[in-house]
Amino acid sequence: MLAKNWTPEFKKKALSFYYDMNKAGIEFSSHAVGRVLDRVISQVLMSSDEVKAMMNSSPKFVQADGRMLYSKKNVYLIRDAITGDIVSVVVRKAPKPEWRELNE
Repeated sequence: MLAKNWTPEFKKKALSFYYDMNKAGIEFSSHAVGRVLDRVISQVLMSSDEVKAMMNSSPKFVQADGRMLYSKKNVYLIRDAITGDIVSVVVRKAPKPEWRELNE
């Protein structure tokens, strides 16, 4: 994250968020951290605690490549099937048609 072309203030927020999630056992890629801070926390107005709660729930969808999607408030966190890391974040009004819904 330190190599990213982010402002010093954003890097500080990113590192704080990353370590907070890491302590909770949730691993984020730097790409996902940037997307969470930029889109989820600042635009959708979800808190870090809500992101943690979403990740501690069951996944709602799965992609064809096996990546699991956790969702709340039109926010979809995408977890890599192999590493278990959150690799991306999507904000959408509705899930993509190709995402397969999982039954809880």
